Amino acid sequence: MTVGWGIIGSSGWARSTFAPAIVAADNARLVAVLGTNAASVEAFKASVGDCKGYTDIAAFLADPEVKVVWIASSTRLHCEHALACRHAGKHVLVEKPLAARLDDAAAILAAYGGGSGRLTCSLPNVVLERSLHVASVGYHNRYNPSLQTLRRHIFDGRLGDILFLHVQFLFWHGPARDCPTERGRIEASTAHGGGFAIDWVGTHLLDIVGFLTGQVPLRLLSSTLSNRIFGLAADDHCTLVLAPGGGGGGTFVVTTSTGVGSDPSSLIEVHGTKSHVTLRNFFFGGGDLVVTPNGGSPQATAFAPVNLFEQQVRAVSAAVMGGAWGGGPEPCLPLDVIVPSLETSLENVRLLQIAKEATEHQGLYRKQVYGPRRVWGSKSAGVRIPWGSLVSHSPARLLACASWHGVQGHVAFTHTRTHAHTDTLTRAPHSHALVGALQRRCVSRLNILRQLGAGVEGHVA
Repeated sequence: MTVGWGIIGSSGWARSTFAPAIVAADNARLVAVLGTNAASVEAFKASVGDCKGYTDIAAFLADPEVKVVWIASSTRLHCEHALACRHAGKHVLVEKPLAARLDDAAAILAAYGGGSGRLTCSLPNVVLERSLHVASVGYHNRYNPSLQTLRRHIFDGRLGDILFLHVQFLFWHGPARDCPTERGRIEASTAHGGGFAIDWVGTHLLDIVGFLTGQVPLRLLSSTLSNRIFGLAADDHCTLVLAPGGGGGGTFVVTTSTGVGSDPSSLIEVHGTKSHVTLRNFFFGGGDLVVTPNGGSPQATAFAPVNLFEQQVRAVSAAVMGGAWGGGPEPCLPLDVIVPSLETSLENVRLLQIAKEATEHQGLYRKQVYGPRRVWGSKSAGVRIPWGSLVSHSPARLLACASWHGVQGHVAFTHTRTHAHTDTLTRAPHSHALVGALQRRCVSRLNILRQLGAGVEGHVA
C-alpha cells in the first residue's frame, strides 16, 4: 500500500531532493506538484518523472489522490499553505522551520492540533482538539540511525548526566558571495522574518539538541548572529547557547556558518559524567560514532550512508497509514519519538525569533557588523535569557509570547539607555529573568504587560 504525495514548490530542493525521496520510498508515490508557473512545473516533471502539474492551489488541493502535502514553499508562506491544506483535509510535512513568526506557527498548531487527544498549550486562545491528520516538520536528521543510536545511549544512561553538548554544521555557500540573484533572494527572505544561517541550518541543530536530550522547551542564554563573511543584510554565522528549560544542569551550544569550510562539516560532541561521545559527518546520513568511557578506551561504530529524506517520507507515510513501515532500514526508536511534533517545532520557532529580533535591534539587517549581544544582569534568581519576542507588531503576539513563557505575578520592567536602546524584563525570584530587546516601547508595553498579572511595575530611566 502506498500514500499519494503532492509537493508545493517546483524548484530548488523540492525538485532536486524532496521529489526523488518520495519516488524512492516504498510506501509513497508522487502524485502532483504545485508551482508558481507552467514552465517551472514542466521542468519539475521533466526532472523527476511524470506527475500531475498545477499552478492553482485550489485545484491542487482538490485532487483526491493527494493525501499528504510536502510544503516546500518560502518560509513566509508556510502558514498560508498549511492552513489551506488543513481546510482541504490533507496531511502535511512542512519544511523547516515551521514558520517565520511565532504567531504563524501557533496558527498552524491550532489548526492541526496534536493528533493524539486533547492537548494543553500555554498560548492564549489556542485549543488543541484531537486531529486525525498527521502534521510534521522537515527535520531530516531525526531519521539518521546514528543520531537515533546516540539518543538511545543518552537515555539509557550510558553517558551519565549530560554536562555539555555541542552541535555544529559549517559549510561554504559560494553563491551568497558570487551571485547577485542569490544574494537578493537571501536578503528578501530576511526581510520577511526569515534568516540565513539560523534558518537554513540553525533550526536543524536546535531540533537535534531537543531530540537528543529530550529537553523541550530550552532556555536561550545568549545568541550571536553576524554577517562578517558575506556582508549581507542577513546572518551568515550563528552561535546559540542554551540550557534545559525546566532547570537542571547541562549547557548546549549550537554553531553554524554558511561561509566557513570545515572537516568534519557536521559534528556532535556530548560530555557526560560517565562517558563522552563524538559523532562526525552525520548531517546528510551515516556518520562515525565514537563512545569513550571516562578513563576507558574508545568504542567506534561506523554508520553507512542513508537517504534521510527518503526515510522521512517513509516515516510520515507510515504515520498516515497507522504504522505500516515501508522498505529500507527500520528506525531503532518508535515513530512517535522520531517524527517531530508541531509543539516541538513551535518551540524551535520561538527560539529563532528571540535570536533574530535581538539581532535586528542591534543593526545586523542594516548591514552593520557587531559582536555578541550583552545580556544585562538583575537581582532576580536564576539564569538570564534574551526575550526579543516581546518586540512585536501587535499586542496579540506580545501576549502570546508572554503567556508561552509563563509570565505571571510580579513583573519588573526597566528601560536602560544604551547605544542599542536595550530594555530588560525580569521576573521575581525563584524564576529565571527574561531579557529582551523592547526598543523604545516601554510605556506602551507596560500597559499591555499589566494584562498578564498583578504587580507589574516599570519606569523609564
